[in-house]
Amino acid sequence: MLFRSPILAACLLAIFTLPASADSNNATVMTTVKPMAMLLRAIAPASVEVAYLVRDGHSGHHYHMRPSEGRALQQSRQFYWLGAEFEPIMSKAAQHPSSVNLTQGLANMPTLTKGGSHLWMNPVTAMALAESAASSLTSAYPDNAEEIAANLAALKQQVATIDQQLRADLSDSQQRDFVALHDAYGNLASHYGLTQLAAFYGEHEQSLGAASRAALQQQLQGVDNVCIFSQPQFALKPVETLLADHQLTVLELDPLAADIEFSSHGFQQFMQHIGRELPKCF
Repeated sequence: MLFRSPILAACLLAIFTLPASADSNNATVMTTVKPMAMLLRAIAPASVEVAYLVRDGHSGHHYHMRPSEGRALQQSRQFYWLGAEFEPIMSKAAQHPSSVNLTQGLANMPTLTKGGSHLWMNPVTAMALAESAASSLTSAYPDNAEEIAANLAALKQQVATIDQQLRADLSDSQQRDFVALHDAYGNLASHYGLTQLAAFYGEHEQSLGAASRAALQQQLQGVDNVCIFSQPQFALKPVETLLADHQLTVLELDPLAADIEFSSHGFQQFMQHIGRELPKCF
């Protein structure tokens, strides 16, 4: 649940039922997390401000909206999210009167898979989300239609180039297995033909149980080098202790892009970072 406090939930409901203020027509759109905001920033008109709810360094799985964030959300022109299937904790925020579910109509895409729900980490899915966002932005800002179309075309070309290069870099690799700190990479793995052996912390951040730890150790018997997908929100030490008999190659693949500069080229830089990290293992 997004709100454990009935008082806070009631306050947010009151915010959404207030008469629209003068600020409600400002050129600001909001989304849930930084990578989605970077995707929007890449295609939105330069005159439109893009903001996101989950603060850097925090987990979206336990998000609690502050009153100031509720006010900012109410004053924004649109709210973009991935729908209740992938971001259930944002269902209350999606009561925004101009809420846009970017996955609506994409449910039959073969790349739209569960596995951490971080859909933006798969370049094909990310570009489908970008196309959906561009359509909505064009409706909201028709005077900027040409700028939005040009931004989308440039983004798609740049991401396709990064994706093509990474596929080439991975083409000769015989190693395809990895262990993740967090169950966040299902869509990335499916796109590049990688296999997640285990996630030490599940989607809701519970740690791997004793039986699963023993099964992982058994599975990795005879494997010298183990690739670990790490991210700053989760402790690496327990995994290093568990797999102390193996040589570990640790890649930092932060699904929330905390260390990537937020800019109109931020999403491309995020994909480039993934492109630099993955060949270190595969």
